[in-house]
Amino acid sequence: MKRLLLLGPVPDRSAVGGLPLALANLATELRRLGWQVDAPVFTAPAPTIVAAPGPIAALQRSPWFLRARHAIPAGLRRTLSALLWSSEVREGMARNLRWAEEQLAQPDRYDVVLVCPDVNVPGILALALHRHPNVAVLSLFALAEELRPQLWTLLRRPTLHPFYFRPARAEQIRCAIFASERWRRQALAAGLAPAVAHTIYFGIPVGPQSSRPSPPGQRLLWVGRLTPEKGLHHLLLALPALRLDFPSLTLTAVAGEGEPAYRRHIETIIENQGLSGFVQLHPPVPRDALPALYASHDALFFYSVFEEPVALVLMEAYASGIPVVANHVEGSELVQDGQTCRTCQPADPRSVAAAFQQVLQETVATAELSSRARALVESKYSLSAMGEAYDRLLTIEYPRNS
Repeated sequence: MKRLLLLGPVPDRSAVGGLPLALANLATELRRLGWQVDAPVFTAPAPTIVAAPGPIAALQRSPWFLRARHAIPAGLRRTLSALLWSSEVREGMARNLRWAEEQLAQPDRYDVVLVCPDVNVPGILALALHRHPNVAVLSLFALAEELRPQLWTLLRRPTLHPFYFRPARAEQIRCAIFASERWRRQALAAGLAPAVAHTIYFGIPVGPQSSRPSPPGQRLLWVGRLTPEKGLHHLLLALPALRLDFPSLTLTAVAGEGEPAYRRHIETIIENQGLSGFVQLHPPVPRDALPALYASHDALFFYSVFEEPVALVLMEAYASGIPVVANHVEGSELVQDGQTCRTCQPADPRSVAAAFQQVLQETVATAELSSRARALVESKYSLSAMGEAYDRLLTIEYPRNS
């Protein structure tokens, strides 16, 4: 039996996000294919930022600030935010590094160590590469950022752990797997060798298609964390125009815990736009409860800041048959206007409203669009396709006793 240690982020139960679920699904698929997979449960609390004083908090809630923050490169923004982590968070991350070090103390215990550096302890990849001969990387955007580490030198705390915020080097990496081609290209631009870089998309379970509401209604759905990067404010600003044509239109926003300042901003938009009776800020739900929400709504709004979005919510929506309005993305296979979804320019409320008008009014075209989206997920983004691709690659790159 092939033995694999998966060092990926495992947040607490209150956290919302598709990455831990994708990693759990990957572990399940590899076990089905004959792997012994050990995955740790890390203990560090999620990084939190202490509430800012009144004037700063007011600035954080302003639309200007929410727009301006995107002018800062994402990697630099995340690095600077780490300066505000509490001592409890830093000490918890050091504990996790020590735990990982114990698991890696016997290199022959595992045939492969698979490290996901995203939303993980900074330095864990460098530690694994130093301690084990067969390390593969599974990355979203984090590997590219780590290979050009911005201000990591300011964040080093050798007294906490020698590898805390120590970046990996491109020449150390023998196999890197990315969840999208765009993230792979970013890592290549950061110095990773093309021969070691591979793209394998995440997969989702694709079951029987649920029946859609008949006749179609006007119930919109949004799912995500309450952060500007998930784009709920764009949809809210388009709702007044939409409601002129669809007076009974409602929105359910399944809102995971995010940034308190952004939540207040969302609540202010709802109040100022007169949407209090039409928008429900729904608390987060277990992942297995989402299919029922997809089935009971008529269209979903999806927004991503990434150049090639591969979010589980988007793929799950396609698999369920709910039509999607998404922000326009050049060259994405999942986001194709008129083929898999309707697209919009999210900063323009009129564009968002027009896309939903097409979805809600052109019922025949919308049904055909949803059918094509589901077929794409079935053929390329299933759990089995993901698991088999990882099994093939890891077996080739790391044969037994290598």
